[in-house]
Amino acid sequence: MSPLIGRRGRSSRRRGTKAWERYMIIKRAASYYGRTVDDEKAWSSARSITAEELREFLRDLGPGPDFRFSGRFYTVRGSELVEGSSWDEIREAVEETAGVWGESAVEALEILMGADDGLTEREFSAKLKVRGIPYSKEFVKWLLDLGLAARMPDGRICKLEEAKKPIEDAIEELNSRYRRMDPAARSEMPEIMRMEAEFQAALREAMEKRFDEVVEFGRGFSSTTLADRLRSAFGDLLYYDILLAVAQQYSIADAPVVSAATGTVTMRTGFNLALFGEPGTGKSFSIATMILGDERRAIPPHGLPGRNRYCGGMTPAKFIRLGQAYEGLKYNFIVPEFNDWFRYRGMVEALKLAMEHGTIRYETARRTIGPYRFTCFLSVAYNTRVGLRGYEVTVSDPNFNAIEERMLCRLHRMTKERYVEIARKQMEMALGRVRLEGSETLRAHLTLVHAAETGHPLVRGMLAERPVVVDEGIYQAVSRARDAVLSEIPGDRPGFSPRLEIRAIQLASALALMRYFAEDSEDPIKIDDGSLKLAIRFYVEEAAVRSREMFDPAQVLSKLAVDI
Repeated sequence: MSPLIGRRGRSSRRRGTKAWERYMIIKRAASYYGRTVDDEKAWSSARSITAEELREFLRDLGPGPDFRFSGRFYTVRGSELVEGSSWDEIREAVEETAGVWGESAVEALEILMGADDGLTEREFSAKLKVRGIPYSKEFVKWLLDLGLAARMPDGRICKLEEAKKPIEDAIEELNSRYRRMDPAARSEMPEIMRMEAEFQAALREAMEKRFDEVVEFGRGFSSTTLADRLRSAFGDLLYYDILLAVAQQYSIADAPVVSAATGTVTMRTGFNLALFGEPGTGKSFSIATMILGDERRAIPPHGLPGRNRYCGGMTPAKFIRLGQAYEGLKYNFIVPEFNDWFRYRGMVEALKLAMEHGTIRYETARRTIGPYRFTCFLSVAYNTRVGLRGYEVTVSDPNFNAIEERMLCRLHRMTKERYVEIARKQMEMALGRVRLEGSETLRAHLTLVHAAETGHPLVRGMLAERPVVVDEGIYQAVSRARDAVLSEIPGDRPGFSPRLEIRAIQLASALALMRYFAEDSEDPIKIDDGSLKLAIRFYVEEAAVRSREMFDPAQVLSKLAVDI
């Protein structure tokens, strides 16, 4: 912005007045078209012009929708002027920026606010790198989209002089909050900014270049079509675990699940996923390799871009400390060796709170961490010894109940059949025979659905948050599965908790999100028959394992006409 703007001259250009804001609008409109106007003439016009005349001036000039002014007395969006403050909107935008991008974004805003004449993107990048902040063009686009900065005709990124006070007030409040944060959490902020930039780049690409393609793809996409694709690539024995991992990627939007009868929210889609079993049974392949991808093995990623925090080699103490940086965010933490985390003294209670989205307060000899509420999710591999009746051996692990009650769990045993299938698929992948086509479109679909269900600013007004609706028929189907299972178990002790039924309905709801674009509607998403059957399969198979395999799940599923 010109250094002349806001100075006190012969005509007493007192900043913060209505006349000063009209003066700023005139100057910015001229700059928008690459013109200069005499300072004194602009100020003279600003003192005499009425709001209606200024409104007509802007309409005649016709600046594009990217033209903004966010003052205390006047708000301009494009060519429309409104008499009214936008400072509350600005404060909310700063809060939202910090919530999405973290403390690093606040530091970046401070840098911008201190540059009187604005910065080129190269200058901005250099200043950020000095502070250890990863530069991102996506962050600059974010600031421009939310109206926290303006781009001049010469390409410079400039602060909004008229919104200086609300921005600085919001920054001060946020900095006070960050000063109370654990150092490990603060050091995580650049990583959050990097991941958010990755997500937003993927979201913009999906919106601007592939939107029609993704919508058309979504019209015919469902959990059943995904299951068919994965089955054709990995076979009947291995595909289901990968399906669960992809379903969890949809679930972490934590979309509301409402009752058809009352319209009230009864649960949410988000769930933690735990794959149990012996090493080498494909657990890490499902939750990490397929989600993050592996270029060396020509496996493309199938998970949300920029929403998965890999935790290989991380200690649980570090996880608890840096988790504070993710408060209020929806990310997924991938832990390839979750059993190791329970070997640290004093960690079990903190991990239980993290899994149930509770308030964590953890004390060490040197400091107290928190309190903060962990709002993210985990997908984990838990290596454990498995016998012929695998569940009997597993439950002897004192930490198993802590996980079983808080996660969607699935047990793996290394049978001869599984060994042969894994070995065969490894060889086929090495020979390039396993085709994983369509992963880019799947990820674009996943990205748009996640953005819609989390109310991401870039899709507001374009994609609506759609809850999943559960009707009486869903509960009746689960009840029939329960009756079929209990009829196979002798005695009066089923060996599993009723929470297993809730997990099945959560899974069905998450799978139903895959049908977000199936209809041109903003109504709640109904759970389709395919998603329900896949969830019933989970319920019956896990009930069999947890009841010490007293019945054959295949026979029960056949009676229920669940052939997936």
